Amino acid sequence: MRCHVSERKRKVLLIGAGRTGMMAAREIFDQGDTDLEVEGFLDDDPTKQGSVIEGVRVLGSIRDLPRLAPVLGIDHVIVTITEKPRPDIDLIIKICERVPIKVRIIPGLDEILQGKVEISRIRDLKIEDVLGRPQVHLDQEGVSRFLTNRRVMITGAGGSIGSELARQVIRFHPSNLLLVERAEFVLFNIDRELRESWPGRPISPVLADVNDRPRMQFIFDVYHPDVILHAAAHKHVPMMEFNASEAVKNKTGRQVSGRGLRAHLY
Repeated sequence: MRCHVSERKRKVLLIGAGRTGMMAAREIFDQGDTDLEVEGFLDDDPTKQGSVIEGVRVLGSIRDLPRLAPVLGIDHVIVTITEKPRPDIDLIIKICERVPIKVRIIPGLDEILQGKVEISRIRDLKIEDVLGRPQVHLDQEGVSRFLTNRRVMITGAGGSIGSELARQVIRFHPSNLLLVERAEFVLFNIDRELRESWPGRPISPVLADVNDRPRMQFIFDVYHPDVILHAAAHKHVPMMEFNASEAVKNKTGRQVSGRGLRAHLY
């Protein structure tokens, strides 16, 4: 076992006891001026747990982090899993938030093909690490041309997708943001949130079911939307398989909105 004696070093755990983790541990030990001190590995492979790699013991699995971090005085963890998408990255983030403890990450395998992990390249998490793909950047100018000074209707505006759409759309100064939602409580919540965040912006909260043809026709006649963002959709496939008739009704609701828009435009 290697012996580490330093009162000022930041104690870290390496998540992933594979080849990259081994190189990371070796690099930390070889860098005499680094302020990092490796206390151990965490790896979900039971065949590695208890073994010693580069003088560092594999102390357990990722789920052992909440127990080990306070005992060992860990300052942060370094994810040394380089496969993309990185397995268990969501779980790692959630566990670290609960502890709480900072998460840093080793660059992807494509960044270390020269066979050496450099400590200077250890970095904070980026959105790409969580998504497992490059982040998509919005064409802000194009979106602005599409939404600014237009009447925008969002169906399912109180749901997880619809409410986030509303938060994004209102930034582009629509002439009216029409929030269509059948559930009163979530409609109230998103309406209140937007009014507090964007005072003075024109917002119309409308309680309606997209499957209600007369109600939807009334909305089109009164508000004359230019753009419809349809988010009144069920998204949990196993639940919809168990409730197939509701999935069909949800599909027809999209058709009602689409026909209403076509009738309004043409």
